[in-house]
Amino acid sequence: MKKTIFVILILFIGSSLTYSQVLPKFGLKAGLNIANHTWDYKGLFLGGIDWDYNYGLTIRAFSEFGFGDHFALQGELGYSRKGNKKDIPLTTSDYPDGNGQYISIENNIDYISVVALAKLSLFKGPISPYIIGGPQMNFFVGNNGSDWFKDIYEDFNSGVLGISIGAGVEFNISPVNVFVEYRYERDLADSYPQDILEIYNFSHAIMFGIVLF
Repeated sequence: MKKTIFVILILFIGSSLTYSQVLPKFGLKAGLNIANHTWDYKGLFLGGIDWDYNYGLTIRAFSEFGFGDHFALQGELGYSRKGNKKDIPLTTSDYPDGNGQYISIENNIDYISVVALAKLSLFKGPISPYIIGGPQMNFFVGNNGSDWFKDIYEDFNSGVLGISIGAGVEFNISPVNVFVEYRYERDLADSYPQDILEIYNFSHAIMFGIVLF
């Protein structure tokens, strides 16, 4: 039985290599990153902060290895600006719910991400839709935010495991292929190492891309 399974695996790997691309594709993706946090205090009755979405740039380089017409593996290295923002009302004793004025807080956090993706093309043609997803590792590289929260963000973990899933449409236009892609990305681990607070990044990325060669 073990020999049979071994032979089947060898045949499967051999057929995959036979139908895979001799050379990988290389390309670029860039677009808008719409980011936010979940922010919850642990063990306290403080709840959390309901942050608003913040907007930033994302740009990524990728290589893609195809296996047959419908399946490919993609490696991606990219930069994304994440974070959040909030308009906090000013309160006084006469106006405990706010006096109509606000303090605008904006937190921008920069990450370098290494992503391993599986890509499944639903069908091939001049217009080829696909789904894509896999794990990613996000490395904290900078914080440009409000002084109120700078100490928290400067204490972020240097690397956090996450996941990325999405879908796209590729347009096979000779001599180049272009595509548009949506991705939802979320941390799988707490970004803040202290016990009092739990913070997870999540974002929506809308990107346009081109296969260079």
